[in-house]
Amino acid sequence: MNAAIRRSSRWRLRFSLRTLFLLIAAGSMLLGVWVRSVDQQRRAVAAIRDTGGLVEYDFQLKGDGTPPLTWLSNLLGTDYLASPVAVRLSPSATDEELRHSGALSGLELLIGDRSTAVTDSGLEHLSKLTRLRVLTLSHMQVSDASLSYLKPLANLELLSLNGTDITDSGLAHLRHLKKLQKCELMETKVSTEGCRRLQRALPGCKVYWDGWRE
Repeated sequence: MNAAIRRSSRWRLRFSLRTLFLLIAAGSMLLGVWVRSVDQQRRAVAAIRDTGGLVEYDFQLKGDGTPPLTWLSNLLGTDYLASPVAVRLSPSATDEELRHSGALSGLELLIGDRSTAVTDSGLEHLSKLTRLRVLTLSHMQVSDASLSYLKPLANLELLSLNGTDITDSGLAHLRHLKKLQKCELMETKVSTEGCRRLQRALPGCKVYWDGWRE
């Protein structure tokens, strides 16, 4: 009887140690993934700011401007406890700055204006930002083809394409954005008919085009 009890105890001990090792290993892997993600975010924010862009975190837009657990944020760094939600690109932004913006998966607002060095290759990175609600690409090198990268942005509510070279062909890529509430198309190459087709596809969206509004 005692021998059986000892064997049972040893088995439970081995099982407990094995479980503990597995939990430690799994925890270490998850911690490593999290640390790498935070480091990627930190480097992306730094790169955007280095080029003259602006980055704002969730606590700056949605709270009182105070980082969560201020003492811990000061110790570890803001990126361990907060997420960037807004980026304003610099006027001299390039595809590289958009690549860094695309690494910030929690972005809700991305504002670009007159960044003429941005190309379709840079705009491709926008497809990763599925939480975006506001996107401004006014007076940038936006083509009809590049608008196809916006299809995954199902949460988009406001889109500004003022001063771009898009045509009616490009508007076809926007018909999947069912949450879109406002679309600005001033100084573009779209037509009245193209705007009307977009309006019919998105009845809850206000389309603005050179003084015409429906």
